[in-house]
Amino acid sequence: MAKMNMHQYLVETLRHEIQHHFSPGDRLPSDRALAERFGVSNVTIRNAMTTLAQESLVRREVGKGTHVLDTQLIKHVGLLLQGNIFSPHASTFALTAIRHVIGYLSENQMAYRIYLTDIREDGRSPFPAVGVDFLQAVERDKLSGLLVIGMGPDPQWGRMVKKRNIPMVGISGGEYEYRIGTDTTSMIHRAVQYLVGNGRRKLAYMGWNQSVIDRFGRNEPDLRLKAFKDACNKAGIKLYDGWVQPYVQPGHPGEGWEAFRAIWSAKRKSQPDGLVVVDDLIFNDACIAISNMGLKVPEQLMIVTHANRYSGLVAPFPVARMENDPSRSAEHAWQMLRTLMAGKKPASKLINVELTWRDEMLLSPQALKIENQQGTAL
Repeated sequence: MAKMNMHQYLVETLRHEIQHHFSPGDRLPSDRALAERFGVSNVTIRNAMTTLAQESLVRREVGKGTHVLDTQLIKHVGLLLQGNIFSPHASTFALTAIRHVIGYLSENQMAYRIYLTDIREDGRSPFPAVGVDFLQAVERDKLSGLLVIGMGPDPQWGRMVKKRNIPMVGISGGEYEYRIGTDTTSMIHRAVQYLVGNGRRKLAYMGWNQSVIDRFGRNEPDLRLKAFKDACNKAGIKLYDGWVQPYVQPGHPGEGWEAFRAIWSAKRKSQPDGLVVVDDLIFNDACIAISNMGLKVPEQLMIVTHANRYSGLVAPFPVARMENDPSRSAEHAWQMLRTLMAGKKPASKLINVELTWRDEMLLSPQALKIENQQGTAL
């Protein structure tokens, strides 16, 4: 048998034996005994048992061994994500955050299951459709808690979750009662201050529509675009509509490229000298267009972009970055969910994770003065 298939073989074999030859509460043979039986190392057996523990089939305790659980009584933490999470253009933020959350759950030997939404878009609803397996888990009271990443609460399943008093936390995706957000508004204000402080007066914007669907299904204004317009107005910057592209879809390859070319060609005799980008996937696309057009950055165009740590974002020219660390959001979400699952109330219903400034250009004294006047240190 190929070495790469041994883990799967052990999991399937032991799962079958647990389900057909053992009863709840029974103690399984020791890892050493199983290793001798299958002719593998203790580490290989331990990895297989970890998988079975994550499936809520067994409970492992130091000094007490491994015991079979009653699957009829076991609940699990649900992790709800958009169905395109595994595409090449999926959000680095969501992938990194979910990996860290799973790490916390595994460390605490808590059962979990990942649920994915339907990736098809029919245009009839602002909410992605959840699967039957998720709805059944909610209806049958199988969820001990729910963590939703990167999507807003659908009023239909949101009411079901609330009716059953299932603790729920949202990460970067809408108006949940308990949620972890990103302080993007402050990032945009700071980006405009930085560009203006470096003498830029013709500003452009690229982002995706962050219209919030509230718990009643009502559509609220795009908070990011509003922040950009407010910041420009405060700085006395007159905006040109053709330089504002707020509807670029990060997960659609090429849209950032097209949006930037649209900005650059919007006025025949004038182009922007500063650019704010609020998504790193959009920026990756825009980088290709900027390089192909031979623009000099930052001489012709100074750029401030959002970036997710661990994304591997590399630009062929110097930019200023507002960096988001998904692991911090995951840690806050885990702490908040664990508190709710313990029947307690978190200290705050909303935690906005601040972004870190990473400047690859020398900051001018004028920009530094503006930042300090706002009470925000770089």
